[in-house]
Amino acid sequence: METNTVQIIELLSLEARSASFYMTIGATRNEGRTECVLEIDEPTYIQLVAVNPSDGERIRLSLHPKWDPYRQIYYSMVIKVNGDFNETLYFTCSEFYMDQLKRLKEDDDTVYHPMEAARQPAVETSAAPKAKKQAARVWRRGPFALKLAIFTLLAAAVMMGMEGKLLSDTQHAMNPPVNAAELAVRQDNVDSSQEQAAPVAAANKKEPLQVSQTVLNASPESEERQLYERLRIDADKFTYGLPKGYVALTFDDGPSVYTKQIVDILTEEKVAASFLFVGKKAQQYPDAVAYADEQGMSIGNHSWDHTKLTAHNQKSYKTNIHKANKTLEATTKEPVTIFRPPYGAINAALAANVLDEDMKVLMWNRDPEDWKADKPEDILRYFHKVDPSGGIYVLHEKAATVEALPDIIQYLKDQQLTFIIFN
Repeated sequence: METNTVQIIELLSLEARSASFYMTIGATRNEGRTECVLEIDEPTYIQLVAVNPSDGERIRLSLHPKWDPYRQIYYSMVIKVNGDFNETLYFTCSEFYMDQLKRLKEDDDTVYHPMEAARQPAVETSAAPKAKKQAARVWRRGPFALKLAIFTLLAAAVMMGMEGKLLSDTQHAMNPPVNAAELAVRQDNVDSSQEQAAPVAAANKKEPLQVSQTVLNASPESEERQLYERLRIDADKFTYGLPKGYVALTFDDGPSVYTKQIVDILTEEKVAASFLFVGKKAQQYPDAVAYADEQGMSIGNHSWDHTKLTAHNQKSYKTNIHKANKTLEATTKEPVTIFRPPYGAINAALAANVLDEDMKVLMWNRDPEDWKADKPEDILRYFHKVDPSGGIYVLHEKAATVEALPDIIQYLKDQQLTFIIFN
C-alpha cells in the first residue's frame, strides 16, 4: 500500500460562492483522517446538490468515477449511511471533478483550499426544495448557465424515477455497474406504518410501461387473475428500474435447495419473480430450473460459474455465457433472453457479447443485502425503509429470505404495486 493513501472520503458540506463551487470532505488515509476543501465544477456541484439532501446521514463519496459508453458521460456515486441502513445514489460528474479526486488520492496538497472556505455560509442541502432553488439560480448566470440548466433537465429526464441501490461493503461491492443508464436522483425513506391505503395508491399511481402484456397463469376453470405482468425490456440499454407503480422481485445465484420453496410462495400469492440462475448450479439442480419455468417464472442467465466476467478475455466470457445458456435451455426448451452480470460488473465488450446471444441486461436498484442477513427481520427492515415503487429488488436463495418472503410480498401488495417479471 502506498504511503498515506486515501481510503475513504466523506462529504461534509457543499458551498457556492460567486462563480466558484466547493465541497468540504473528510479524507481517511493510512496515517489518519483530515478535513479539507476541494474546488469542483458547477455541473458536478448541481448534481451533488440533487442527490445530497440529508437527514443526518454520513455521506461517503466514491473514489472511482466511471465512464458510461452508452450515454457518453462520467458518473459516480454517494453512499448514505444511517445506522444499519445505507443507500447508494448516482450523479453525473466531470473530468475536472475526476482530476481533483485523482490529485487528492495522490496526496497533491495543491488541490486543497484553506479550511476557512469551509467556514463560509454553506448551501443547505437538507431538503429537496433548497436544491431546486439552487438549480433555479443557474438560469441567472448567463449563457454557460443556460447550457448547464438544459443539460441538467435532460439528465433529470433520464434519471427520473430511477433509484440506485447497489451492493455495498462485501463481495457484491467489488464491481458496481459500469453503465449508468438509469441514474438515481434519490431514494426516500418511507415509514410504512404511517401510510394509509388511499395515499399509498395515489403515490404509486402507475406510469405506462413501454411494452408489456398481462400474464394469466390461472387454471381455465378459475377466473382469478394473476397479480403480475410480463415486461419485454429494451435491448439497447441496461434495465435498472421500473416506472412508478411497479415492482419486481429477482433472485440471484440459484438454483438451490430453496428454489422450489420460493416458487411455491410466489405461486400461492399469485405473483411471480425473475430467477437469474448460475449455469453450474442449474446443471446440479435441473429439476429446480424446470419447476420454476413450469410455474411461469422468468429464467435468466447469471453466468456459468458466477465469475467476474470483466476480468477475463472476450473468448473466455463468451464461452462462459453460452455454456450457461445451453444448460438452461436444455431444461426450459426456450431461449434465455435475460442476463445479469455477476457483481454487476459489465463493460462495452461484455454488453456486446450479451447482445450477440440475443439477451438483454437486467440490473437492479434495490438491494436488501439478504445474502448477509441472519434473520428475516433484517431483510424486512430494508423493505420498510425505502420506497418500493419502481424498484427492482435483488434477492438470493437462502433460508432467511424464504422466511421473509411472504411478508415481503404482502408489504408490496399493500403498497398497491403491480409485480413485474422480465422477457
